[in-house]
Amino acid sequence: MDKTALLNRRKQEIISISEGIRGFLESFLDEYSFVEMDTFFFSKGEAFDEASSFGEGVITGYATIDGIPACLFAQNFEVSKGGMSKAQADKIIKIQKQAQKTGAAMISVIDTAGAKLGEGITALEGYGGIMAQAARMRNDITQIAIIKGSCFGAMSYFAALNDFVIMMGDSVASTSSPAIISASSPNGAKTANEICGAKFHFGKTGFSHFVASSADELSGILRSILNLLSEEEDFDPDTDFNRQVEELNGAYDADALIENLFDGPMLELGKGFAPQIRCALAKLGGITVGAIVCRSDEKGVYLGRESCLKAERFIRLLNKYKIPLLSFVNCAGVKGDVETESATIISDVANLISAICDFEGAKISIICGRAIGIGFSALASKSLGFDNCIAWADAVVSPLGEAASAVLRYSDEIKNAQDPVRMREEVERRYAQIEADPFNAAKCGSVDNIIMPSATRQYLISMLMMLV
Repeated sequence: MDKTALLNRRKQEIISISEGIRGFLESFLDEYSFVEMDTFFFSKGEAFDEASSFGEGVITGYATIDGIPACLFAQNFEVSKGGMSKAQADKIIKIQKQAQKTGAAMISVIDTAGAKLGEGITALEGYGGIMAQAARMRNDITQIAIIKGSCFGAMSYFAALNDFVIMMGDSVASTSSPAIISASSPNGAKTANEICGAKFHFGKTGFSHFVASSADELSGILRSILNLLSEEEDFDPDTDFNRQVEELNGAYDADALIENLFDGPMLELGKGFAPQIRCALAKLGGITVGAIVCRSDEKGVYLGRESCLKAERFIRLLNKYKIPLLSFVNCAGVKGDVETESATIISDVANLISAICDFEGAKISIICGRAIGIGFSALASKSLGFDNCIAWADAVVSPLGEAASAVLRYSDEIKNAQDPVRMREEVERRYAQIEADPFNAAKCGSVDNIIMPSATRQYLISMLMMLV
């Protein structure tokens, strides 16, 4: 048989059973940039269909995304439901090592129902090898997991080892089969999307950083991530570094800050999870920064298990890439109630503090609203290594909330007053205006400067230019 004709036939057979996944890759890779590796790789058993065995149900190779190099693998659900085999794992590990060697980003497209039938313990060894390699690369390269359809079993743990997890709108991810989980549910049968769908993981568990409803949205997210993580500064030469942001004057508004302070749109991670604290990447003066922005709650947000976990993960991600940290503080500390104390809040806050102390890059705190107790210590304190701390003129800085602090500070005046209730209200106002004023924190050097909100952008850019 003519070898050229045989090669073309085999190529066509492979393409015919992988058109779907190849089209998916084309939707976010630069045109004509993909170079496939190990196209004809397969592990021959006693009985096999050659066409479906070539490639072991996974496509690997390298390409560019917005001109940025990336290695990738993509599981093909059309071949044995993307079933994991030892041979598939070997193929994936090979491209992982290529990414580590070259420093390219590693993009994983996951779509699998689990291990391939008949593989037994060898499939588990394959999973272990993929996860071990992902763990070894965590401090070296960018890893992004895209869950295209199903992500069951050990591949869900692999996805969690990545820096970013993007779930397509109708995808699902779980440690076991959704049918098994549903059967054991005390509330009766539920659908896979209810149990472990993209919206569930985006809002409830924090496993998914982004949900993409279309190929175009996925492409935009990938390009934003890779460009923001690029070491090159990127800004409009006409950018006015001294621009005043008048929209920030007045009461603290987190939405106004996010929309107006930075060079362009922010890329927010895990927006649906622990929404009281928002974590995002953005450009400021052409420099990539990571921002933790407390919600604009009048009384300040409280640190809880989910918000501490979200902030901790984000800070450790920034530390990996040496991205400066900006902490916009409006935090009332930890809520003093039985429910909070009965949970894991002590360890959660301690883990957050550990992440902040471990952070080696530039970090700046901006007290926009309230910084009460551990809310100040964890998110703004120079003792934890913040290089600079600035406060807005109407910020509140205090060891306790105004009410509790005033009662302790002026207990004798309240007790001896003819009208204790009225006196308590009076001393609370007095404490808020005098004792909790940021000028007191500035007197002892805990706050470096007190500014009008509109001057925040120019102050931050000048600090970054000095620190980075």
